[in-house]
Amino acid sequence: MGKIQCSYPLLFMAALLVAFDSGGELILLLAAAGIHELGHLAAIRLLGAEIRGIRLAVGGMVIDYNGCRLSYFGDMVTALAGPAASILAAVFFSLVARSQPLDGLFYFTGLNLLLGLFNLVPVLPLDGGRAVLSLLTAAKGPAEAEMLCGAMTRLFGALLLVLGGWLIVRYQNPSLMLVSLLLLMGDGDKNTLQERSFGVL
Repeated sequence: MGKIQCSYPLLFMAALLVAFDSGGELILLLAAAGIHELGHLAAIRLLGAEIRGIRLAVGGMVIDYNGCRLSYFGDMVTALAGPAASILAAVFFSLVARSQPLDGLFYFTGLNLLLGLFNLVPVLPLDGGRAVLSLLTAAKGPAEAEMLCGAMTRLFGALLLVLGGWLIVRYQNPSLMLVSLLLLMGDGDKNTLQERSFGVL
């Protein structure tokens, strides 16, 4: 495996969160994100591609394996492996929590489930969007696939924005609104298969 890099904004955000993380939620969130990303890495290795480098950023992980071209089916499997790992972890820890009913286990189970399901939303650069992009690229070619996925990203991003607004009004929770804004500002139609970016947000 190649070198691992970490962006300065991510290090700064992590330092701030650790300073104010009195309940240990950050550690559980990072563990859930780690399980999710390990799913992507495992799929890449099982499909025979060599990982040349990893860059950790605020929005997720960028894996450099462009030198080993996967099929479109391989790209789709790699994209879906992250959510699959998160959902399987949620199932596993929910079973463990039945015999060991600890608050931390229930919280960790919920984090994994939420991370897995949210990343299946067909919006770039989320895993669901990348899986759809792979299918459309195989069916219609790169140019048309990227155009369709860009339109799909804006549509679902707008729906998430509306839902985020409802959550603010109803529950005073701005998290989904912030995530939706990040997705809409990310120019999903420019996120191609060549970028190999896997977001966990």
